[in-house]
Amino acid sequence: MNVSYPKIFRLSFGAAVFLLLFFMGSLAHAQEETISRNAMVVYNLTQFVVWPGKVLEGDASDCRFCLLGDDLIGPEIERLCQEQPHGGNAQFRTLDELAGAKDCHLLYIGADWSSRLSEIFGAVGDHPVLTVSSVPGFARQGGMVEILSAADRVHFQINLDAVKGTGLIIDAPLLQIANVIRMMK
Repeated sequence: MNVSYPKIFRLSFGAAVFLLLFFMGSLAHAQEETISRNAMVVYNLTQFVVWPGKVLEGDASDCRFCLLGDDLIGPEIERLCQEQPHGGNAQFRTLDELAGAKDCHLLYIGADWSSRLSEIFGAVGDHPVLTVSSVPGFARQGGMVEILSAADRVHFQINLDAVKGTGLIIDAPLLQIANVIRMMK
């Protein structure tokens, strides 16, 4: 049996499929922009942090960036390290386990490790490793810098108690634009 649909139905269906594909493409593009923007933010955080003594020889552009877990931001940070926008000798590593976390200057923690945050913070201890993530509640759970993305803006939560004792110093300009939280009384 051959069914013939009215022309208006075929046009409406075609328009609906077109709009669906258009909006899916727009959402994918928006997600790519958010990932790129967040990667640039993570990369630039090093310009507002001072590491103690000889931990980070030279300036912050010689930073060793590490990604713990699987996160879409990793390839973007790696690209920035290769392009060296600030000069220097930035390096990027993906970690599959906690063993190498102490050797990082900046440790970005992917969402797939969010259930192991206390274990990660215990492994890093008081080493001067800036812990960063976009995991909701990251700073309140003991992380140092939580990146919050909303629409076309990026906000930060900085947990100064997590920074305390590591020898890291976060510069005032970053603290002025961040929501600073303290966990200990």
